[in-house]
Amino acid sequence: MDLLHTPEQEQIAEAARRYLATELPLHRLRDPRRTDAAALPTLAGLGWLSLGLDEAAGGGGGSLLEEQIVMREAGRALLSPVLLATCLAAKIAAGSGDARLASQFAGGERTAGFAIPVVATELAEPQGEFLLVDGRLASHWLIWTASGLSLLTHAVWEQRAAHGLDNSLLISRASLVSFRVASVVEKEAPVVDAANLLVAAMMLGMSRAALEMAVDYVKLREQFGQPIGSFQAVKHRCADSLVRSEAAQALVDFASVCVANGQADAAFQARAARIAASKAGFANAAANIQLHGAMGFTAECDAHWFQKRMHVLDQLGGARRAQETALLVLSAV
Repeated sequence: MDLLHTPEQEQIAEAARRYLATELPLHRLRDPRRTDAAALPTLAGLGWLSLGLDEAAGGGGGSLLEEQIVMREAGRALLSPVLLATCLAAKIAAGSGDARLASQFAGGERTAGFAIPVVATELAEPQGEFLLVDGRLASHWLIWTASGLSLLTHAVWEQRAAHGLDNSLLISRASLVSFRVASVVEKEAPVVDAANLLVAAMMLGMSRAALEMAVDYVKLREQFGQPIGSFQAVKHRCADSLVRSEAAQALVDFASVCVANGQADAAFQARAARIAASKAGFANAAANIQLHGAMGFTAECDAHWFQKRMHVLDQLGGARRAQETALLVLSAV
């Protein structure tokens, strides 16, 4: 199995990275008036929302490998989870035979947001309280539990303000007043494996960006008359971060091929990749903060955004402990 990226795939990554660095730089997170959802029509025009859809459904006909490459770059730039939710909503709509709705998601005409259940709920009859993640412009909502995915439309919420750890995202605590279930996808469906894989790709991008930010800083910060990057202890922290990212990269690429080919162990590999990417993301984000020294713990330093966003993504479909439990179950099958 060849896991090396082709020149075309490298071009996709480079083009996405350049665009995001120019149009959606990290300092945008400091402006509470901005929302990444407003950029979805532009991203749709670039083909990001339709990359993983079949051409018959109006998509780009790309493989899951190309899709996760784009999501990796989106994670690097800390794009809102609304991008991932809308991509998954397009996949679910296409899988349920609603080509028109899938096309609307892929074109950025409609957007989806994540509704994270506070307690366990049924997919077909969701109830209870939820945390709505950055859904100011959402027309549909995705509920992702251990049982699978549920796409809601015409949802009316009774919302209350909530203070999220990542204050660059609007988080609301809400109860469902009325809704209609557009589609339900059970946990065995390939789209659930793809969802876990794309979350892993975004986490991987965050781990890479946190590593690069730390390395750039230790090259410049001087102590005792020399850059702190020359000190052995600092070198070891950076090297450990690189190893974690490389290991997660290999697992994400391998899982992409397994899921795209519908292999029997696709679900296992997708969750394994997600767990590895989660560990790399959290550890590299923490190392980035610590290598920035005292300023790394202040709100003025951008290092904290990665740690906070990791906590949000980790809740989608169940936090890492739940993912590890599911992996044990899959390994016993």
